[in-house]
Amino acid sequence: MIKIRFPYQEKFNQKVSVVGDGTIRCVGIGPVRAAGRTAQDLEQQLRQDYGKIIKNPELTVVVEAANVKITELKKAITTAPRGQSRLVPIKPDGTIDLPYVGEVFVAGKTVHESKQMLDARYSEEDLKEIEVTVQTLEFAPKRVYVMGEVWAPGMLETNRPLTLAQAIIHQGGPTPRALRSKILLVRRQYLPVPEALVFDMEQVLNATQPTEFGLMPKGSIWRWDPYLADGDIIWVPPTQLALANDWIDQFFTKGIRSVFPYSGVVGMNFGYNIYEPSQTVKTRLIGPPNVNAQFGP
Repeated sequence: MIKIRFPYQEKFNQKVSVVGDGTIRCVGIGPVRAAGRTAQDLEQQLRQDYGKIIKNPELTVVVEAANVKITELKKAITTAPRGQSRLVPIKPDGTIDLPYVGEVFVAGKTVHESKQMLDARYSEEDLKEIEVTVQTLEFAPKRVYVMGEVWAPGMLETNRPLTLAQAIIHQGGPTPRALRSKILLVRRQYLPVPEALVFDMEQVLNATQPTEFGLMPKGSIWRWDPYLADGDIIWVPPTQLALANDWIDQFFTKGIRSVFPYSGVVGMNFGYNIYEPSQTVKTRLIGPPNVNAQFGP
């Protein structure tokens, strides 16, 4: 709140407040920029502006309440158990709500980056005296969805770093039907369009390298095991043989047989004879063969 007093032109005496755009509305001259100025600077500016309508104006400026926003902000954030601080949850869209600045997107930012951004936002609102301290008190669990050929498909929650292979192992591991060389990871966190990559778990688990002691496990291949982000989807596909078995089961067992039920037994007999070679046959090693047979009639 600002008082403007004219000793010789009392009709211009007034009490004004700084509005949201940082100006005051004065009688006779309209808006004047006041935010960020001292009382002396504002007084000099008003003398210049009123000099256009008053000859040699004399006036004084008295600041009754400096930056009412700060007082209001203190009231807004003051709580009994925590003093001048406020617990602010991060909403699903990655934003938080704060007095005067409204919604601020903080998802994916560090504590230091969030502090710098909030200080800048409050400075834009003519609250340069405000210094924001950001602390992370609780982390939301990371949710990963595993589906396909694993023993326990479903949602996995964790508060610790987790890799793709660890998530599959946590869900019981791949089943015998799983195609472990083409596991799909789909990610869309903070991305306008989802992205996907193919993970070869077979290669990671069975990778070897030649050494002086023979083939040894290649531990460095695990660097290709990516860490998971919140909302990632893991799809473990079936093999072609598993798909063929499913097709046969759907088409014949559950399809044709359900339409044309039948029952019966189909039997097949296979027989064979073993002939022992004659032990009395003599063969000649030289000369023409003995043919004791008659050809023709």
